[in-house]
Amino acid sequence: MRGKRISRGHQDAQLLAALDEEGCPVCHLIAGSDDHYLFWFFNENYYEPFSLDGLTRSLGFCLAHGARLTRSSVGAYQLAAVHEVLVRRIREMLLHHPAAQRRGEGPRPALATYDVCPACQDRESQAARTAFWLAALLEEPGGADRYARPGILCFPHLRAVLPRVSQVTFERLLAVHESAMACALQSLRELTIELGPIASEGRQDLVKALLPSLRLALGHDKGNGAYPVPHESGVSPRSRDPVGDFLEALGRGEACPVCLPVCERLAVARDRALSLLFGLLEGRQHRATLESGYGLCLKHFSRTLAFHPAPAIRSALVEVEAAKLARLHWELEESLRKVAWNVRPEPKGTEQTAWRRAVLRFSGSLKQRAG
Repeated sequence: MRGKRISRGHQDAQLLAALDEEGCPVCHLIAGSDDHYLFWFFNENYYEPFSLDGLTRSLGFCLAHGARLTRSSVGAYQLAAVHEVLVRRIREMLLHHPAAQRRGEGPRPALATYDVCPACQDRESQAARTAFWLAALLEEPGGADRYARPGILCFPHLRAVLPRVSQVTFERLLAVHESAMACALQSLRELTIELGPIASEGRQDLVKALLPSLRLALGHDKGNGAYPVPHESGVSPRSRDPVGDFLEALGRGEACPVCLPVCERLAVARDRALSLLFGLLEGRQHRATLESGYGLCLKHFSRTLAFHPAPAIRSALVEVEAAKLARLHWELEESLRKVAWNVRPEPKGTEQTAWRRAVLRFSGSLKQRAG
């Protein structure tokens, strides 16, 4: 009991402090979850079986965490070591089942699905624990009286807390949020009346005015910069050539072509792009283009398997992915060999940035299309 009281007291103190701040208390308390996860990942956990197995099941990090990792040079060795294992495991899944491929069954079914990124799982677990403790605090007068003065849950975390509270607290929270939403709606209506054409220098003021409503509805997550700023050009959308753009991207060597059109409607655009890819790969010329280009990131390669494409197309995709992974695996092995203490010093080359290419091969990336 003594340990439980200490733990509860610590949680309550953190939550009460968060309730004294504007915005969502859960968002405030999980704001450092990524930093916490990556600190222990790089310093202790990166080569532990549970980390390697989790990243294998998730096919690496997600798009946002992959973007964060590749923007920094911190942990280059650890990421190279981790992805050497991941690439080796995926290659085994692709290459060690020739009989299944001849029967048209493709690689292991596990590759057609993948789990949530471990860093995202850690964050969601922390959010769930915080919601649990907050629900208990809101049942007590000391916590209930502090709620919404000023700290108030964002809608996603309100949904996590509501199933854990009593009927009385449930109804009280709904009333508080109904009032807060009504005030936010009124503020937005007043803002739309005042708005005219906004010059670029006025956009920051607009964002500042919208921020309280956005935090109430969506939360405080600023994201990790995975999505590029939309490219502003004078080209009308009607004059664009999506098939031509996709073919051009298919032959490029710097990024997965399926990642490029995904910015606005990620899931729909992804599946449409993959359907287009299947149609193009009916032609030998386009298969050759795919072979000479980047191939696919592992997330989108996995999605192609979930679609059960025609055996010839699946075989082409598997062969290309296996070839790209073989090259990447060699680069990762070389980068690790050249920094080993028992190896004679020799010139280092592009293999030293293989860790970054490996992260993006698994996570995908949304590079801004030029022009």
